[in-house]
Amino acid sequence: MNFDTQKAIESLKLVLMNIQNHTCDFHKIFKILYFAEQKHLSTLGIPIFNDSYIAMKNGPVPSTLYDMIKTLKNNSFIQLKTELNLASFFKIEDNYNLKLLTPIVNLNLFSEFEIDCITQSIEENKLLDFNTLTKKSHDEAWNLTESNNMMSIFQISKAGGANDEMIKYMSLQLENETLWNY
Repeated sequence: MNFDTQKAIESLKLVLMNIQNHTCDFHKIFKILYFAEQKHLSTLGIPIFNDSYIAMKNGPVPSTLYDMIKTLKNNSFIQLKTELNLASFFKIEDNYNLKLLTPIVNLNLFSEFEIDCITQSIEENKLLDFNTLTKKSHDEAWNLTESNNMMSIFQISKAGGANDEMIKYMSLQLENETLWNY
């Protein structure tokens, strides 16, 4: 599945719009997005913006999105399908905090359920401290993945409560997408 750059950026904006001062540390942002993705996957069998989550020491991290954010540290452009200057939307503060510069989110890119998953995750996690979020995100999917490796979307979905029928559906969807892209 292809990473959806615009939806990932708008997801970041949506999270930051709902955090005090529109500023949040990377860790909390990544956990909020992980739990939103987990709920969406376990309910509908598809991710919100198609990132790969890596099982890092302090919990799951969306790999491509994290790489994009790191480009802000050195004021570089990221090459995906087009050049994108994230500095027009965000800035890094205190080395590990992301600040939203323009509080405008394009909600038209999202389904109503995607917005619900993200906003519910924000509400459930925005006041949790670093250690609580780390412990919470060390779920079955994280535990079944070797450190610094990609987590299985099937395991993420199971950790979110998906049943066997949903896992079969996801597997068929992935197989069909693979065939279409072949």
